[in-house]
Amino acid sequence: MFIVGKVIAAIILPPGIFALLAGIAAILVVRGRRRAATVLSCVDLVFVYALSTCFFSDLLVRPLEDRYRPLIELDGPKTIVVLGGGYNDSSPEYDGLGALAPAAEKRAIYGLELARRSASRLIYSGGKGYDSKIPGSEAEAAWRLWISLGADRSRITLENDSIDTKGNAKGVSAMAFGGDVILVTSAFHMPRSVLAFERQGISVMPAPTDYRAKRSPYSWSDFMPDTSRLDTSRLALHEYIGIAYYRLTM
Repeated sequence: MFIVGKVIAAIILPPGIFALLAGIAAILVVRGRRRAATVLSCVDLVFVYALSTCFFSDLLVRPLEDRYRPLIELDGPKTIVVLGGGYNDSSPEYDGLGALAPAAEKRAIYGLELARRSASRLIYSGGKGYDSKIPGSEAEAAWRLWISLGADRSRITLENDSIDTKGNAKGVSAMAFGGDVILVTSAFHMPRSVLAFERQGISVMPAPTDYRAKRSPYSWSDFMPDTSRLDTSRLALHEYIGIAYYRLTM
């Protein structure tokens, strides 16, 4: 089911949906339905443009990011759970060992910062990629990063079997800990993560990081197409679909 979900997501989310609409338009042209093909092509172009701009991508991602406020104060030691966000399973600069992707590294560093402020226990939740054939896991890559930054080994626990957010919640729920957990993940990913953890009976204090929406005034350049903004739009759409799916299945 997980693989099926990945395939469906690749088709219905950008950029797959753009290729699908273009393909359907081409078929319509071949069949002589040029007017329908023109309309579909125009719709496709509007979607490509809008989802590739800062202004319109922010309309999608900002409601997700603003759902939970940043964590300002800590009231003593707690368990800090950092969710995985992707990794390179064979990174040349680390002699072929796995290394965290930028979003995952941002989460890991923020989680370590919170742990140092409160003398808290750290859990990193993230397994290996579903399509990876190389030994190791994302959690192990996070462990190496934390140790290199001087983290206390005795306070680190790894959950290295999960491959998605639902798996993160199930894996962490199987561990023994008391009280609330501080949940660290990207701000756009927090609503789905909180939902998954609460459905597993875990009470969480959200600690969002890795914000994507622009927080300063817009300018003309924010209406220019940019591939990074297309990626932000894709992430936001993925989250909305994921939230709906979790509400129905968890």
